[in-house]
Amino acid sequence: MSLFKRLFRAFNRTMEQEFLCQSFGAIIKSARLKRNLTQYQLADAAGVGRRFIQGVENGHHEAKISTLFSMAKAMDVSPMILIGELEYAVRTGKLPESVSKNLPLKGIGRPKKR
Repeated sequence: MSLFKRLFRAFNRTMEQEFLCQSFGAIIKSARLKRNLTQYQLADAAGVGRRFIQGVENGHHEAKISTLFSMAKAMDVSPMILIGELEYAVRTGKLPESVSKNLPLKGIGRPKKR
């Protein structure tokens, strides 16, 4: 896919779609970290590439339902739990506490030089 098409698709998303993708990515990342899996391990077990997992976690890629089930199986979690957490995020506008507590805090600004 050309760079133009990727940029157009990214800018063409609605705010709701963007929130949905970002929330789903955070839920997947939280579940992965909770089980002490690397992106490589999850990707290998789910039958997808590590860059795809990275893209999902960052909200850049959307997963098909079959991929959701593969990732859930690889993490030994019910897909309905993941969907339920996503439904909560959509309904309330924030991630469930069970998700946000597993995510690392993001630093703001540039990393300090050492």
